[in-house]
Amino acid sequence: MKKLLFFVIIAASYYIAGMYRQLPLMIFAMMEWVLLFFLLFLSRYLRRQLSLSVPAQSDEAEKDSMKKCYIHIARAGRLPLKKVCIQMKIYDDTGALLQKKRVCKVLNASSGIMELSFCPSRCGLLRIQLYKISVYDYLSLFSASRPIQMELPITVLPKSRALSVLPPSGEAAANLPEEIPLQSNIKYIGNESRDIRQIREYRMGDTLRYVHWNQSAKTGKLWFKEFEPEDEPFFELLLDIILPENWQNERRDAFYETVTALVLGLLQSGHRVRVCWYSDNISDFITVPVAGIPEYRSMMRQLYQSDFIAGTDAVRAAYENRQSRSNGKLLKCNLRLECYDSNGCYGEELRHRFTYENLEQELSGNTVFSLR
Repeated sequence: MKKLLFFVIIAASYYIAGMYRQLPLMIFAMMEWVLLFFLLFLSRYLRRQLSLSVPAQSDEAEKDSMKKCYIHIARAGRLPLKKVCIQMKIYDDTGALLQKKRVCKVLNASSGIMELSFCPSRCGLLRIQLYKISVYDYLSLFSASRPIQMELPITVLPKSRALSVLPPSGEAAANLPEEIPLQSNIKYIGNESRDIRQIREYRMGDTLRYVHWNQSAKTGKLWFKEFEPEDEPFFELLLDIILPENWQNERRDAFYETVTALVLGLLQSGHRVRVCWYSDNISDFITVPVAGIPEYRSMMRQLYQSDFIAGTDAVRAAYENRQSRSNGKLLKCNLRLECYDSNGCYGEELRHRFTYENLEQELSGNTVFSLR
């Protein structure tokens, strides 16, 4: 529209100059043509020696939340840039095209930072491919483009929702703080079979496993039992990623969101978690200890890179063997969103069944997950 208006003005000036044959009007019309050709070649000149780089930034995003990526743009020379546009394509981990996007920004210098923002709608590993950059003249009438080859990997994590995990029956749950921060350096104090070293107030990073419930109820404050140091038993989360019948690939996100809610809920309730699943690539189980948020994010990256597998006899036997030799508390979750308590060689018991249709409501804090 702006370019059309500029041509209309040039045509009107040329017509008036020709009608009245006034020297100033003729000079004015000629200067407009000179300006037109100058702007046309200016965009080509600004495009020359244009370089792009990616500054240090996080490659993680959260589902349904705005993610911002930053690109540093610079051009050799003293002339400032004006309007710059970048075209990009977003692919998922299967190579399917999810979205095309064009982002523009005005830069009033020879270099600057350009912000690329998008809202991922699914979990997994995404790939942002930047394939074209366009530079405009100072009146934004003409542009000059050139192809670029740059990719940005993005890990899209599920929403950070933690299930309300209750301790096994027999442990009171009164006077808990509203929220226990999830720390990456959680301190494990010891085993209850050992002698108590001291009873003290809550500190940042303490687990809920060793709460002194009687003392806490009397004083209205959270008190902890500190034992002699010893390795603490873990809580193992076994992910059964065998594909069920009539599996729909759209349900993949529901499984990832359920795993996230379970892991964060177990961490927030004071458990040390070990997540494991079978990998077809190595024909064995991948085991990832999770003590805090950084380990959880690393675990999700590895889970994204592992494909769901077919239920062959060998795979089912591997899972049965894995459950029978577990020496800690084991909770198994499958792609049907069913969670089982496993008691080693004594079988398993259904603890909770989530639903695909109401999963958003079930993970929003209304569901209480009780451990055995």
